[in-house]
Amino acid sequence: GMKGDVSLDKFLLDSKSTVGELLSVGRKDVMKITREAEGDDKCPALVLSWINMSPTVEREWVALPLSVFMELINE
Repeated sequence: GMKGDVSLDKFLLDSKSTVGELLSVGRKDVMKITREAEGDDKCPALVLSWINMSPTVEREWVALPLSVFMELINE
């Protein structure tokens, strides 16, 4: 029931991580961070981390709503 893990100026981030091969993000996760971000007048984002990632690949990624991504690339 905790709010997003990290609050930034424009974004509320929720983190998901795994030491395994697959990382599970469900509809409830997306709905939760969206609701919490909207309550704080921020954009929702998910930080996805694979702890045992190959050293040649970034281990942390960010997932954003497509509309937010489009706004960022058009700035």
